[in-house]
Amino acid sequence: MADETEQSQKTEPASEKKIDDAAKKGDVPIAADVRQLAMFGAVLALAAFGLDLTGDRIGRFAISFWGRAELFTLGADGGRALISALLAHLVSMLAIPLAIAMVAVGVAGAAQGRLLVSATRIKPQLSRISPLAGFKRLFGAEALVQFAKTLLKIVVVGWVIAMLLPDVATLIVADTPFVGALAHRIAALVNKLVWGVVIATAAVALIDLIWVRLSWARRQRMSREDVKNEHKSMEGDPLFKARRRAIAIERSRRNTMAALERATVLVMNPTHFAVALRYDHAVGDAPLVVAKGIDSLALAMRTRAQETGIEVVEDPPLARSLHATVEVDQRIPPELFEAVARVITMIMAADRDFKARG
Repeated sequence: MADETEQSQKTEPASEKKIDDAAKKGDVPIAADVRQLAMFGAVLALAAFGLDLTGDRIGRFAISFWGRAELFTLGADGGRALISALLAHLVSMLAIPLAIAMVAVGVAGAAQGRLLVSATRIKPQLSRISPLAGFKRLFGAEALVQFAKTLLKIVVVGWVIAMLLPDVATLIVADTPFVGALAHRIAALVNKLVWGVVIATAAVALIDLIWVRLSWARRQRMSREDVKNEHKSMEGDPLFKARRRAIAIERSRRNTMAALERATVLVMNPTHFAVALRYDHAVGDAPLVVAKGIDSLALAMRTRAQETGIEVVEDPPLARSLHATVEVDQRIPPELFEAVARVITMIMAADRDFKARG
């Protein structure tokens, strides 16, 4: 009951830090049935592309076996020779399919989340040998879901086998004179079986994937108190502070560049300070500071202004004064009217001359 009460208080989604911490401990939502589906899918693809080849190889091996039957006597040497021949042929046939199936399983696991090697998952834990924890594992919701998935697999695979029984019976009583033809029929039957298993596994894998992700997200949920404590612990973390500062700088940079689009003129220092002014002659109010920046941001503002056709005026004293005394979204003070008026007048005169020449 205590666990249920505690879980009911966890109403907040997991933070990025908690997700990262869980991943470091090896706790990631991986659906095992998705990996099984990838393995069976790889086998099915190989069967589809190499079915005839596999049948031919089985047939050739059977023919060569019967053609050398005198080598495989009932004695110890003959038994060893027979086993060696069978093993060599099986290895040559199954090596590539098994390798591809293993790669498919790895890819399916990687596609579901980050691949991290964690010693926490294999470290001995008392909770794993606790009778109460074991009882919960046996009769909890997770165990019921696993039982339902297993039952579904048995039902579907049993149905597939039942559908294939007539083919098996036909194969048993078939009077096929050629070993190669018999091998092809066996391979075709195996292909049908794999198809059925893939379909069954796909249905279960979809259910498993949804369940694993939902149950994992539920386990990772946090209470409001957990969120507060995490924020407090992260306040003193230098990495968190640096990251938060970088995010704030980038957000400020984007806002500055967006505000620059509304400017009439950009006053520069020429490299250390930049102040963007907007003046609307029809309104008649004092010019408004829409953006400002220093150093690298000032240079970026100059580049953007030149790209968008905003006039750039180099006036170091005015740029320093505007940057020091006027905040963004404030109008210039009266003591700077005259200096700013000269800049605005110069721009308007240059614009009139340009239009007259055009």
